[in-house]
Amino acid sequence: SDFSNAVEVTTELAMTAAQFQAPAVKLGFRKAFAEVAGVALGAVKILSVSEKEVPDATRRLLATAIDVVTQVAAADAAAAAELSTKLETGKATLETAVEAATGVAP
Repeated sequence: SDFSNAVEVTTELAMTAAQFQAPAVKLGFRKAFAEVAGVALGAVKILSVSEKEVPDATRRLLATAIDVVTQVAAADAAAAAELSTKLETGKATLETAVEAATGVAP
């Protein structure tokens, strides 16, 4: 896939970078993106995974979360704009798909 017109999306997941690196989790994440974006799996590329600490909602401590930066390839600028809209409007669908694929709610 050509990533010159790619759309970049950052997704926060409540897991560690090590948990995300599990092949099934990583693949499930990419599949969820491809499904919602309506693109082939090869058009979805994970650029980076960075760990951070976020306030835990239930306890007064910090929990580990990750930001996963994903690129989704588009044919051209117009397709990229369309893809961007699709991912934005499909945010809830994407989160559900990611949750199903990774076992973690974004």
